[in-house]
Amino acid sequence: LAPLYETVEREARLGHAARQGVASMLPAIVLDPKSDDVILDMCAAPGSKSEQLLQMMGTNSQGVVVTNDPDPKRLSSVKRRFQTLAKRAHVITCSRGEDLSRALGPECFDKVICDVPCTGDGTIRKFPYLWRCWRAKRAVMIHPLQLQIAMSAASLLKVGGRMIYSTCSINPIEDEAVVAALLNATNGALRLVSVELKGFVTRPGIASWAA
Repeated sequence: LAPLYETVEREARLGHAARQGVASMLPAIVLDPKSDDVILDMCAAPGSKSEQLLQMMGTNSQGVVVTNDPDPKRLSSVKRRFQTLAKRAHVITCSRGEDLSRALGPECFDKVICDVPCTGDGTIRKFPYLWRCWRAKRAVMIHPLQLQIAMSAASLLKVGGRMIYSTCSINPIEDEAVVAALLNATNGALRLVSVELKGFVTRPGIASWAA
C-alpha cells in the first residue's frame, strides 16, 4: 500500500484531494450547506469540515465559511490546508467561542458546526491507546466546556438557522447530556431536528441511563 499512500499524500499536499474519515463527514452532510449560506465552523482544526463545506457550496458560491479555532498551534495546520485551494469566500479566525460571540454579536450565521473538544473515546478503533487512558471522570470534567462552547455557538445562530453539535465520543455525558442541557438552558429557542442518513444504521439518542 506504500505507493497508494504516497500518491494520496502528494495529492493532498497539492490540494487535489482531501483525506477525511466517513464519520467526520457527517456533520457537514447533515448541515446541508447552500451556496449563499454564512457558516461558522466553531472548533475547526484541522479544517477538514470547513474544506468539505466549501466544496459542497461550489466554486460560484455567494456564501462565506468562517473557520475558527481557539488554539493558534492547531490553526497553523488549517492555514496550510487552505493555501492550495482556489480563492473563495473563506475566513480563518482564532478565538474562543464566547469571545467570538461577544465580538460579532448575536444571530450572525445561517448555520454552525459545533464540533467540540472531547475525550475521543469514539476513535478507539483507530487509536487503541485511548482505551488505556480512558477514565470516567474525563467526560465529567470536559462536559462544562462542551456546554459553554455549544451555548456560544447557539447565540451566533440566526433564527431559523441550523446548528450541528458533534463529538468524537460515544459517551452520553459528552453527547446527549450536553444537548439536553443546551435545550434546557435556551428555554425553547432551540429544538431537535430529525435527520435521515441514507446508508447508515442510526438510532435515537439516549434519553435516560442508569448511573
